[in-house]
Amino acid sequence: MTTTPMTPEQRKAIAVQIGEVQPATDALIGTFAESVASVRNHEHPSREDLYCMNLTSYMGERAAPVLKRLLDAETENARLRAQVAELEADLADATEPDVDGAGRTYEEYYPAPAPRDLRPGADAARRMLRDRQDAEETP
Repeated sequence: MTTTPMTPEQRKAIAVQIGEVQPATDALIGTFAESVASVRNHEHPSREDLYCMNLTSYMGERAAPVLKRLLDAETENARLRAQVAELEADLADATEPDVDGAGRTYEEYYPAPAPRDLRPGADAARRMLRDRQDAEETP
């Protein structure tokens, strides 16, 4: 089964319906899951099923915090999906062959710095060393 992300409008409508509640704790989620399993797995009598009615009433009373936790997760997922899309767009811009519309590649548009020629510095260091040695030799 494929699910689609909730729209911001859907998330807002549910938030209005459940009101200001704290998200469900891990313990409440565990208890909620146990209740669902109990309702599903017990033997259902042919007469009125007080056991199921009691459990479903218990779950209904605690559904708002569970929905709040779901909404928080959906909101975080939406934020992360937007961040991933932004990073993917940045990556596409960085690797796209024509970065400036003039047919230049990224490497042509942002050329790598030329390697530094260390030889002139080495020659200068040798000269300084020689000058120092010459100065020490001269009385």
